[in-house]
Amino acid sequence: PGSGNALARQPETDAERLQRLRYHLNILQAKKYTEKHPEMRRTKQLIAQLERQVGNQQLPRQSSLPVNMEVQRLQLQLNDIEANIKQLRASQENIPAAIAKYQRWIEAAPVREAEWNGLTRDYAELRRHYDELVAHNLAAQSAEFIERNQKGSKYKIVDPAHLPAKPSKPNFVKIFLAALAAGLAMSVGTILALDFMDTSFKDAVEIEEDIGVPVVCSISYIEMDTEIRKERFWFLLSATLLSLYGVALLVTIVYLWTRGKIII
Repeated sequence: PGSGNALARQPETDAERLQRLRYHLNILQAKKYTEKHPEMRRTKQLIAQLERQVGNQQLPRQSSLPVNMEVQRLQLQLNDIEANIKQLRASQENIPAAIAKYQRWIEAAPVREAEWNGLTRDYAELRRHYDELVAHNLAAQSAEFIERNQKGSKYKIVDPAHLPAKPSKPNFVKIFLAALAAGLAMSVGTILALDFMDTSFKDAVEIEEDIGVPVVCSISYIEMDTEIRKERFWFLLSATLLSLYGVALLVTIVYLWTRGKIII
């Protein structure tokens, strides 16, 4: 008993508690709680426990509590929907301002690009001027250091250097004559070597000296017409090749001389 109009609270039965927990579960489901949420799992465990206790008995469904609970659930959903609508309207009201801001940024991009180009151009000019000043400063410091070390002594070029008209070396004429002499020496040496290695007899005296028997008679070598023509052909061919080689060598020397590759 309490004072005034206070009423004594009746103890809650298992059926009423089960009904309240089911309503709470519906509210959690209406709020899009997942099955893994701790509150969802705890509520389902309590409902299963109470259902085992009351033996899954039929609960009265015409009571005012479920109606009030359904009304409250719908009211909560309505409040959530109204809150989402207000949020969407607020976001929609901010969209024109954001569009205008981005539009201003887009319109200002060419101006900013021009300003950036101007800044980079000015920076490049300043950098070049700075490099020139640094170079002049280093040159001045070097001149000052040289002047201090030399104690004011000055040098004057009396006879400037001149490029020679011809190179001192190599001497092409000497090289050419040396090559010509070497070629002649190799030719004569080759002929002498071939003659020295030739073991044939040249006359009757050599045969007598070699075998120790006197020669009664000797027959001169008679060349046939085919042999004469063959020797003449080889002679003309050799003379022609030698002449072509000499002309080619002379043309090559003149060409290199005109191109400045060699100096005679």
